Amino acid sequence: MNKIYTLLIFVALFFMFSCSKEEAVSPEQKIIIAAILDTTGHYSQFGKEVIRGMELFTGKYATSYELRFFDSKGDADVALAEFIKIAPNTYTRGVVTLASWISNAIAEPSKNNQLVQFAVGSAVYNYVNLKNCVRFTSDVNDEIKYLSNYLNDYNRIVIMHFDNDYGVTWNSNLKSNLGGKIIGSFSYADTMTQFNAILEEVKALNPNRLVLISTREAVQIVQQAKAIGLNVQMVGTRPILTEQLLATSEANGLIFSYPDLDEQSTAYKDYLSRYGKKPSSFVAEGYDLCFNLENAIKTKGTVSANIWDWFVNNDYYGMLGRVKFDSLAQASYDYNLNIIKDGDYVLFP
Repeated sequence: MNKIYTLLIFVALFFMFSCSKEEAVSPEQKIIIAAILDTTGHYSQFGKEVIRGMELFTGKYATSYELRFFDSKGDADVALAEFIKIAPNTYTRGVVTLASWISNAIAEPSKNNQLVQFAVGSAVYNYVNLKNCVRFTSDVNDEIKYLSNYLNDYNRIVIMHFDNDYGVTWNSNLKSNLGGKIIGSFSYADTMTQFNAILEEVKALNPNRLVLISTREAVQIVQQAKAIGLNVQMVGTRPILTEQLLATSEANGLIFSYPDLDEQSTAYKDYLSRYGKKPSSFVAEGYDLCFNLENAIKTKGTVSANIWDWFVNNDYYGMLGRVKFDSLAQASYDYNLNIIKDGDYVLFP
């Protein structure tokens, strides 16, 4: 979609919502939480995992809210167009957004329309000062500490990253943290599938570590690297973990940072029993969001500003482990380094 269409969306949102007020909700009326998630695009695995986490909670417990799902297709302009569909119902109190660039795009419209925003899968978020977003994804600066501690032992590091808010910020922050140890950096479109040209340039640099700020395209990267004889230890961040990557033999030995999920939590065990596999961090964010949202409504009521306020400086134990929210309702929690081994992943020694 072009920029003119995006501008028209913002204009439409202004006239449709800017003067509206939240209507009172009767005890028997559920508020609506709109979830704008990628279910058919490049990041659809993560959107579907968030939904599984949400439904793991809402399928087991009664809630004071109704979830309504919209497909962003992983595109910010599509997400903005879907945001308009929230308009007709005056009982909408919140919007869930997935992916950093989409959460950033929806930030101001949600604030202008008195909605509390719940950001998942959004390690890079630029609008915390609007004071209406509850972010369940720990910030990139939290996760980067774990990866940097490992990478500090190496002095010939190359980065490959997708060209969006998440990838660009990771690339910039790694360069800031590791300085001259970064000897090369390459960006690519997240829909790219042929990486031979970039990988040949990487090979020529003779790195001792290759950092992939990637997601499902990491499958093609590891396969094509192997095919050209690029035998370098690869390292990734949270969204590199996909079912497709685990099924790829060339990914064996890849190291990546990942939230330290609580394997002893009831929700973790319920998911493992139902689906026969470990829940991802996206599942955990979806579940913990729904669990905490219900507590927020029971404690603070259905006014969006009050829901946001419940999370401020709060903390809880959930599938994500121990989570602490700061004064702007931004979550933080622990990470580990993991390594892919024989179709699964385990803690890195």
